[in-house]
Amino acid sequence: APDTGRTCGDCPAGFEGDGETCTEVLDWFQIWGDDNDDTPGGFFNMGAAVDGDDNVYVYGTFGLDMTIFTRMGTSSRAGSYVASFTSDGTFRWATTFGVSADPGGDFDVQRMMIEPTTGDVIIAGDGFGGDALVNGVVNGSLRSNETAFVLRINADTGAPVWSYYAPIDGTPMTGNALGLASDGRILLGGNFQGTNRAVGDGFMIASAGLADGYVLWLDVADGEVSNAIRTGGTGSEGVAAVDGFADGDIAVLLQYGMDGTNLGGIDLTSESTTAAAWGRLNTAGVADYARSLASAGNNLMNDLHVGASGDFYISGRYVGNLSLGAGFTLSGGNFGVYVARFAGATGMPVWVSGTEDGGNANPIGLWRFTLDADENVRFATGIAIGGAGGVTIDGTEIPSTGDNTILVNLDGSDGSLNSVRAFNMSSGVIRGFGLGVTSTGNSVVAGYFQNTGTLFGLDFELAGAAGADHFVLQFANE
Repeated sequence: APDTGRTCGDCPAGFEGDGETCTEVLDWFQIWGDDNDDTPGGFFNMGAAVDGDDNVYVYGTFGLDMTIFTRMGTSSRAGSYVASFTSDGTFRWATTFGVSADPGGDFDVQRMMIEPTTGDVIIAGDGFGGDALVNGVVNGSLRSNETAFVLRINADTGAPVWSYYAPIDGTPMTGNALGLASDGRILLGGNFQGTNRAVGDGFMIASAGLADGYVLWLDVADGEVSNAIRTGGTGSEGVAAVDGFADGDIAVLLQYGMDGTNLGGIDLTSESTTAAAWGRLNTAGVADYARSLASAGNNLMNDLHVGASGDFYISGRYVGNLSLGAGFTLSGGNFGVYVARFAGATGMPVWVSGTEDGGNANPIGLWRFTLDADENVRFATGIAIGGAGGVTIDGTEIPSTGDNTILVNLDGSDGSLNSVRAFNMSSGVIRGFGLGVTSTGNSVVAGYFQNTGTLFGLDFELAGAAGADHFVLQFANE
């Protein structure tokens, strides 16, 4: 609670002041790592989620080995983990994932969500190189060149409830997207190759080219495949994100290349080597509509969520300028990140909001975001800032403070800025990428930091002499 007996300069660690009062900033934080360089691969493979009891779940990646409190994770090349904490930050459990291959192999968790009926944790991703190991025990096979997986994990113990691994047929099948259908089934999306690709339980999907997108429906009770569709998409990612509408349709976010694509039967062109599209498909894979970015350049779309309103939201990163059509534009100057709301009935933009006037500021990317109970948009992103200047969001300037992280809360109705917080360590780099929201509206942020330093007066100390360690922190009084 605010302490009116202290001045700004007297605020204790974990508090900040306005010159008259001190207010608690952090409820709690935890850090973990080891002597290796455990910077998450590609930065974005970290995430956070909060369940109905305000328990916190974090996933991340590591190289070779990592000590996650009471558990040591090992992998011959790259592994992943899920760790859980109580609402007050007490460690509960950690589950590690790896591959048996030597010298190479990869088990890459890319998405996580809380299943609403059971409260269990659902993770999805892909890997290769041998037997899939969960806490060192064989759980399936990743012996093909990129094999998609989904696991349901018991929220109380961290033990697997069931697992799905794409059948091995020698062709790649990635797992990039995870969502929830209106009937409670799990949605898995990604990219696949092969003229007739087996996906399980007698279901086959056929690619129209070298690579294509797909969506599978998996039963929440046992992970059995109950539907499968080809979506289109000739890029390396295929389906990048997916979520369900109330009537059983799905919203699909697609990455594709310069040759164009076909999304649910609708042809789309490309103005650049990397393009993105979105559409509404039924369970047979037929599109009600499909639309693509109006601006050329490496403008990416990375995450998608359908709100209770029936509209959907997409996040991404853009270079220079962004145009969604119909006059919805942003100008970054360098790099920018954004979220846009689209009408569920038509797929047309309702609003777009993000960082502008970047100058030398470089938002690392907006890979994940979440919708809170009021359908406001919440996200965290790391920003590398060189030289003078910062960024603006909805006309609010976020000044240059070095390599830092920003937390953003956007009004879901119009994209206006509800709040923004920028924070950085006393030395080094801290970057948050995954964000969850508690029942009281406080942010939970997961990410990594480099170099020993302080944050809000609290010590963040690396386990080793160099490299990067991981963190989760829960804010207070938001």
